[in-house]
Amino acid sequence: MSITGWALVVRVKSKLPILCFWLVASIHFFYIQKYSVDIPFMDEWSMIHSGALGKTITFDWLMARHNEHNIFTTKLLLWGLFYLNNWNIAFHQGFNFLLYVFSLRWLIGAFRKIVPGVTTWVPVPFIFLLSTLAHENFSWAFQVQFHLSLIFFIGANYLLFREKQSYSYCVLGAVFVVGALFSFSSAVSAIAVSFLCFVGYKSAKISMRREAVGREVIQLVVVGCISVAAFTLWFSNYVPPPFVVVLPNSLHFWKFLANLVSFGFGFGSTSGILAALCFLIVVVPVFLEIVDQVFRKKQLPTESQCFRWVSTLGVLAALTILTYGRAGGTPLSPVERAKVSRYGEIASILLPFAFINWHQYLSKIGLVAQRVVFGVLFVICLVGFWQRFEFKNSYREIQKVRLGGAACVQDYIKRKDSDPQAEAECLYPGNVGPSIDYAIENGFSFVKNVEK
Repeated sequence: MSITGWALVVRVKSKLPILCFWLVASIHFFYIQKYSVDIPFMDEWSMIHSGALGKTITFDWLMARHNEHNIFTTKLLLWGLFYLNNWNIAFHQGFNFLLYVFSLRWLIGAFRKIVPGVTTWVPVPFIFLLSTLAHENFSWAFQVQFHLSLIFFIGANYLLFREKQSYSYCVLGAVFVVGALFSFSSAVSAIAVSFLCFVGYKSAKISMRREAVGREVIQLVVVGCISVAAFTLWFSNYVPPPFVVVLPNSLHFWKFLANLVSFGFGFGSTSGILAALCFLIVVVPVFLEIVDQVFRKKQLPTESQCFRWVSTLGVLAALTILTYGRAGGTPLSPVERAKVSRYGEIASILLPFAFINWHQYLSKIGLVAQRVVFGVLFVICLVGFWQRFEFKNSYREIQKVRLGGAACVQDYIKRKDSDPQAEAECLYPGNVGPSIDYAIENGFSFVKNVEK
């Protein structure tokens, strides 16, 4: 083979992982759009009533709790989409997925930029994140709150833990802290980890009396004031959920948490040993790196280490809060509840961090060790996700349910003319008749499409 031909082969090989990423993302997007239906589903109905989503909105509605969650950012996005196309829910589903895909692509770039020694294989673990594991969040427009919480959380870590911190990055990082807090309740624990680590990181830099100590103090105060104010505002109207919670002193708590983590590896069945293995795969490299860098070398972590450690620990904190709230009850919720699709998005973001964390820890051992562990992790993910790329079947089944909801709305509109007291339970366990009436009055997209 000629030198030119060999160079072409090497170049194509180097681009193959990212090309596969975009190919899988494109196929997935195609089926989401093909089988999407412009009809509200479950919690989306709670956005359609007087005093909620419409041409004008109030700050009180933006700040009002949805169960235990404050979803200010989601409501703000819905308002923008209402102005764009009267909140076409099918369009919103596609928008959500594109937001998710481009945030993953940004994270790939972030790894390449700040993590030393990473190569063209970085997109590989991200391909598993494009599976149907979190299909609920991809086919349910309202679930954009999951995407937004992770974007703000990981973005805050990227901005706040820089070796040469600029004021613009510092302020923007504080804004991302606020965004994470007001996106989803599990992000509160995740961003609390980020904030506490930021305080410790800045305090350590100040105590070492390096150059620009004054700048470090100012940045600590700015981020601290904004973050504390945001936490105070978030908790000001918080009411603990009425259900019975489960605490870490229970073995059930750890079984549930470990199975949440293993679900991020694609495993839908409950297993104590497999769940423990996945949990250790995530935790061990971070623990070993912290021991080596902080306790043995007694050095300040690099920006790459801070970003990777804080993001990993923050996601684990988010899963811990989910366990606290979802594993309880009377009797206790079965461990199988850890395998709910929507939680898979949070758990699966641990995958690329696990790959990168092991790669970085093993860099001092050698290339062979890195490749062996990469291969083992890849095989584990391949087994877990083997049947999670059936896009057509997954979304076609969801479409059947949504079309039934559209028929229900259509039937209600017809009956309403002859029966003013008509009710309808359309993809919601309760009467959504008043919401349909409100939607007709305010020109929501789904009623226009149903009437056609």
